[in-house]
Amino acid sequence: MSTLKDQLNARVTAYDHWATRRRYGAEGHNNCSLWVLACMDERLPVDEALGIHVDTPAGGGDAH
Repeated sequence: MSTLKDQLNARVTAYDHWATRRRYGAEGHNNCSLWVLACMDERLPVDEALGIHVDTPAGGGDAH
């Protein structure tokens, strides 16, 4: 029988191994990032064009 500390350490170790396998999969390094630079023109709905949803406490997705 293991202690709670041992169980938590095992779960953290298992998660770290999973994250490493996901990041360095069969196709190699998979640490991709997406940067989007757009003007403040409301006629360019960047979130709709990329199919993303911006959820902020302000509710509008405004960067200000």
